[in-house]
Order: sequence, then structure tokens, then C-alpha cells
Amino acid sequence: MRKTAVTFSSRYGSSRLYAQEFARQMNLPIVSLETIDKDTDILVYFGGLYAGNVSGLAKCIRHLPSHTRLLLVTVGIADPEDETNRKNIMKTVSRQTETVKERCTVIHLRGALDYTVMSVRHKLMMKALVTMIRKKENPSEEDRLIVSTYGKRTDYTDLRTLEKVKAALLELTEICHS
Repeated sequence: MRKTAVTFSSRYGSSRLYAQEFARQMNLPIVSLETIDKDTDILVYFGGLYAGNVSGLAKCIRHLPSHTRLLLVTVGIADPEDETNRKNIMKTVSRQTETVKERCTVIHLRGALDYTVMSVRHKLMMKALVTMIRKKENPSEEDRLIVSTYGKRTDYTDLRTLEKVKAALLELTEICHS
């Protein structure tokens, strides 16, 4: 396998859990963004989705060597199997990865939402979102899910979904060899 490393940004733990398990399964090192080796061919970055941004992604891109391919793994509460959610996630990611889009592959995984550990700022943001959703005449299925889980712990983390990341990494490795 080409020189590959894993890194992550995690506020509440889902991205960290996925990154650590992926690195373990693939026998890859976890590195900090500041210590990415210039010889790294592929960087697998796990980052949480918060308020329309992938946490830490701008910093990741700033430290990414110019030849390195980025396998971006977003982790959020929204179901990426839902087409509307996937489009919204990709709109966010496209805006943030504009400078590396030719060498960026994106995978979406689901994480957890736990109000007991959430920052005050994020709790207020979620409260505002839920208030807005409750005023909608025709809330989507995802909207109803957000309202039903408000204030609770909800965990959609599924380590089996790392198979998608493994497949994407293998494909990138083949591209790097050609």
C-alpha cells in the first residue's frame, strides 16, 4: 500500500472512534495535522459535520502536501443514504474542498449526538434548529428525526460502515500505482 496515514478532528468522539478503528484495522499510523509526512501519498481524514462545515478540514487542507490525495470521511447525524442529505453534505464539502477537489474522495458515515456532552453553543444552535423545524408546515423525515432526538443521546455509529472507507482507500491506492 502507498504511504498512507490517518488523521481526524473530533469534538464529541464519533470521528475519533472511526479513525482509531480504521487505523487499527488497516494497520495505519494516526498522525496530527502538523506532522503529516511530506511523503504521504494518501491521507484519510475523519471530520465531524457541524453547522454546515467539516470540523478541522480547512486546517487539514492547509497542511496537506501538494501531491497527497485526500480521502475525506465526514461523520454526522444526518443519514447519508438519504439523497437530500447526501446533496446537502456534498454542497458543504464542495465549498470546503474547492482547492483540492481533483485529489479528494469523499465518504459519509453516521455518528452520534449526545446533548449531555454538547457545548453550550452547540446546544443553542440545536435549539434554534429545532424551533425552526417545528414551524415548518411540511417537515422532512430528517427534520422529524432531529426533533424526536432533541435533548437525547442518539448513536448511529456503525463500525461496519468502515468497509466503504476501506474500499475507497483500495481504489485510491490503485490510482496512485498507475
